[in-house]
Amino acid sequence: MSEKLKRKGDSLKSLSLKFFHGGLTDIGMKAVQETLEKLVLLQKVGLKFTGCLKITNIGLKFITKGLGTLTLLREICIYFGYCHRIRDVDVEEFGKVLKGFKYLEAVRVDFSRSEVTDAGLGFLREIGKDLKTFEANFRLCSGITDLGLENLALREFVSLETLGLSFWDGKQMTDAGLSILSEGLGKLVRLQNLRIEFPFCSKITDKGFIPLCKAFQKLVLLQDFELDFSFCSGLTRLGGTQLCEVLKVLGPSLKRIWWLFENCGLFSDVELKLFYEILKNDCRSLEKIQVKSNHVQGIILYGKRNIRYTICRLSRETVARLEERELAEGDGKKREEKKEQMKRSRFDGFKRLFGCFVKKRNRKEKDRGIAMNNQL
Repeated sequence: MSEKLKRKGDSLKSLSLKFFHGGLTDIGMKAVQETLEKLVLLQKVGLKFTGCLKITNIGLKFITKGLGTLTLLREICIYFGYCHRIRDVDVEEFGKVLKGFKYLEAVRVDFSRSEVTDAGLGFLREIGKDLKTFEANFRLCSGITDLGLENLALREFVSLETLGLSFWDGKQMTDAGLSILSEGLGKLVRLQNLRIEFPFCSKITDKGFIPLCKAFQKLVLLQDFELDFSFCSGLTRLGGTQLCEVLKVLGPSLKRIWWLFENCGLFSDVELKLFYEILKNDCRSLEKIQVKSNHVQGIILYGKRNIRYTICRLSRETVARLEERELAEGDGKKREEKKEQMKRSRFDGFKRLFGCFVKKRNRKEKDRGIAMNNQL
């Protein structure tokens, strides 16, 4: 591979290296540094070392030195997920290098299950002023709290068009952190693609989720919308109602919805009916949708026709459940009236069916009589 890179080094503009769950060590990272220093025309770099447990902070320093020579860099993707020896100091060095790039537009980083803390997020804020794409995964990072979101300062990422943040199993994340995130999101009016993930964050409640929904309503250019708040047991129907309001505001521009709310109380039958009615009436540009919650097992739809048909079918089922609930909860008089109305509608249907049968039988007898007369 190194010989090919040497031959193409003068013209190569894109490079992607992947080492998933391998035995790569800091010595190998030194070789990657030497390779990067020879490819001075690179504009796009993807380096994925997910699960390479032998890599330490020394290896990351080699990578940052190699990246420092790529003055034309526009897009970078660095994955050190599950490399548990990565620390805040290493992220600081990485942030300083990225800050020096004049043409940088997209940054994607993954420091899942590392030793990165709130201070590490603060070092990333300096690179975000001119970015159009920023995606960061900090899954299972126990050292990150609400202060980390404040240090990240999303309000300074004013040019962003794509944003992705993931904080899986953030046991220290609370409503205060979501409120800080809401303040920053509300100023990112150019966003077209958004991914926010806070699953298994048990301290998150409606108090933090509702301000976040209000911030979503300001993102009128949004087309791709991903949310994951699965197993956040503090969320209730109040949050679900606010989420329906978000869908009503953003519906005309949305093309893709990917929402996961498993094992949380955002949706009841009432919110589900409202949700599908908004989808049917307002989301006319929608091309793909997946929603998972306690009431919706999963929907993946492509094309307007499929969306229209499936939404109408599910809406009728929801309406039927609501009518049954009204029968069970209504007073005696209304209940009896409703029962009589249902009996009458069934009887009318049976009468129409029987009438069609009688007409068909009479027609057959008439045809038989005409045939016999012709024979005579």
